[in-house]
Parts: sequence; C-alpha cells; structure tokens
Amino acid sequence: ADTCGPDAVRATWADAELAGGGPGGGDGTVSGAWSALGEMGVLGMCVPAEHGGLGMTEEDLVPLLVEVGRSGLPEPVSSSAGVAVSTLDRFAPAGVATEWLPRLARGEVRVGVGFGPDRDGGGRPVVTQAAVCDVFLLFDRGEVHLVKPDRVDLHPVESVDGARHLATVAWDSHEDTLLVGSAAGFEATNSAFDRAALGTAAMLVGLSRRML
Repeated sequence: ADTCGPDAVRATWADAELAGGGPGGGDGTVSGAWSALGEMGVLGMCVPAEHGGLGMTEEDLVPLLVEVGRSGLPEPVSSSAGVAVSTLDRFAPAGVATEWLPRLARGEVRVGVGFGPDRDGGGRPVVTQAAVCDVFLLFDRGEVHLVKPDRVDLHPVESVDGARHLATVAWDSHEDTLLVGSAAGFEATNSAFDRAALGTAAMLVGLSRRML
C-alpha cells in the first residue's frame, strides 16, 4: 500500500493522458518496489537455501502473488520468482543455476518469460516489461533458452493496460543460449507454462478482489 498505490501505478504508464493523470514517461517499474520485494524475501522465496533463498514452495508464493495483483504492481514478479526460479533450479546446468539464482533471490535481476512461436511457427513470445528485463527465459518448441538483452529485438505491443509494457521478443536460437532441449525441454516448457498460468491466476484473483 505504501509503495504501490494507484498514483504509483499510473506513473508507470508511458502516456500521461491515458494514465488518467499520471506524469507519463513511465517504463513499467514502480520505484522501490523490486528492491523491497528482494529485501523481504519474496523474490527468493522459492530459491533453494544453498543459493541464498528461503527454500519454500509455489504454494507459499501464491498468496503473495494475490497481493501483487491486488496492488496492480506491474513488475514481473511471477515470471521471475516463480517460473524462472523453478526452471533454473530444476532444469538448468549447475553453473547457470549458481550464477542466476542468488541474484534472483537478492532482487538484482528481472527475468522476462515468453512462450512461442506457436505450433505453426508463427508469432513471437510476448513479454511484459521487456525493456527493463535483465535476461530472458524463452521457451521455443521444446527448447529453453536463456538470452541476454543484447541478443534480442523488442517490438512494442499495444495493451489496454499501459502499466504492462508489452513487447514481442525476436532472437536467433543458438547453442550458447540453449539451457535444455529434447524430452527434458518439453517437460521444462510444460512445467513453466503451468506455473505461469498459476501465477497469472493468483494475480487476477487479487485484482478482481480490489476491483469489487
């Protein structure tokens, strides 16, 4: 309530007129929110203790995502603290997990998660707050890629919610970005999609309660 009130959400919009009185020029982030979530342990809740997290489960994370939805916080909490943490912990090589999980637990990085192209090869993953993400976890037809921002092309997508700075992400798949493929890649993709749906549902519950 202190950090992400209605005025703070309006300030994340780029268009001042559409934001209903916001200053405009926002990038989709709320000042102080991400660091506060890191300090409180929210972002590292599901990170194993050996990587600096709390070692808890997604069932513990869900009530907090409900509150994220209630406040309208547009930061990529679910994708970073839920989808990315689970995928890196379960499927990434040990060195990759050791590099990224402690940084996620400390709230030092935002992870953009995207799924696609579709089965027909059309479309690109749509990622929220893509312009401010420090790394992308992209799921592409049974392959999981960890991609740095300098390797992607972002194309903004209009949204009815200006706080969600959406963009499609285009990148060239290479061996140096591949985390996991083959059967394990499909398992990782299905698991991540389920967690993304769970996180979205939790936030929508909070948002609907606030609206009512």
